[in-house]
Amino acid sequence: MRPKPRKDPRVILLLDALDEAFRGPSWHGPALRETLRGLTLAEALFRPAAERHSAWELLLHAAYWKNAVRGRITTGRMAPFPRVPRNFPAVPKRADASSLARDVALLEREHASLRAAVSALPPRRLSSRVGRFTVQTLVLGAASHDLYHAGQIRLLARLAEDALTAPRSSARRAPRVARPRSRRSPRKRPRRRSTSRGGGRP
Repeated sequence: MRPKPRKDPRVILLLDALDEAFRGPSWHGPALRETLRGLTLAEALFRPAAERHSAWELLLHAAYWKNAVRGRITTGRMAPFPRVPRNFPAVPKRADASSLARDVALLEREHASLRAAVSALPPRRLSSRVGRFTVQTLVLGAASHDLYHAGQIRLLARLAEDALTAPRSSARRAPRVARPRSRRSPRKRPRRRSTSRGGGRP
């Protein structure tokens, strides 16, 4: 029986980078999947401002780009993704705990699919270019992408916890800003015409 060929050390390093960024343990702190463990529905939907993304949107964003990197390193094209729109897929209209669990499972599947694609890469493929970047750079970028958004989700969860548990009485009211009074020039009183013939004062 012929022994299995040893995997290229560069591929092993890429797989380790993907796994540490997604599952941990990472020396810097929690990995992406660890930040989602114990995340409540309210924390997942929390937005620090109207135009900011929620943690739920960020996990879908991470799943989308795992899918995109997998497509680029295998076929050179974007792979189909089950959610829309692209880049930042929308949270389901029925946003409940079950749909959140399904989207976390989607993230898990996309990571497993990306990992399998990287594991099957022939060593010569790592230095080939897909657009501006090499395959190796794309895979390392996917790992860095996980860590970047893991930090954001961690911060969002803490902000949500503070916002949702703070008593209303302790909330500070924004100070009222006095509006500057408009300076109006005093009206000039019309001069009364004298009834005397001389036109002057009597």
